[in-house]
Amino acid sequence: MNNNTNITIPAHSRGGVEIFTAAEFDMVMREIAPTDARCIGVQKGEYVWVIPVLGVGADTIGVFVRSSIRADGASAEAGADSIRAWLGHIPDGEPYAPKVLGRWTTRRKGWQIRLRRVVKELVLLARHIRPCPTCGMWMKLRAPGGSGSSAGTRPYLYCDAVGSGMLDFTDDGVELVIPGLPCGTTLPIPEVSGPNTA
Repeated sequence: MNNNTNITIPAHSRGGVEIFTAAEFDMVMREIAPTDARCIGVQKGEYVWVIPVLGVGADTIGVFVRSSIRADGASAEAGADSIRAWLGHIPDGEPYAPKVLGRWTTRRKGWQIRLRRVVKELVLLARHIRPCPTCGMWMKLRAPGGSGSSAGTRPYLYCDAVGSGMLDFTDDGVELVIPGLPCGTTLPIPEVSGPNTA
């Protein structure tokens, strides 16, 4: 990941909200992650970029960035259309972590630098995902404030893998399936995030 702080694109703004094209946004994303960032096209009406971060079993987890750039190739003019980033499964973008761990970047002056910070935070967060030390299944990220020994003020890792359960029989021979229990192992992760909005 490039830590250069001199990312610039031509400034076009309306009411303080910067307007940019898909080509300009692609240039910024490639300066943030020169070898990894790629546009995956228009999804739900706006261009999306992805940066692969980590192989998790058969899945790949990446940072997804919804650019606020409409299908016509220019970013929306409304200030409410922030740039959004989250950790998701590649290729569909299904969130791997709760939405509360997503990040929003306002499109005001300096958004390029703030977006770099957001992407870096999410890459660092994703790199903490690991197999569970108890059962070996891949752990998930959880938002702060949940239950568990590592819950509190920071995101943490949680294993939601469920054991295979048991098969038993009643006295009259009826099959009884007893569901498995979740592993429930939690692990703390170091602080990598700041405010939810940049």
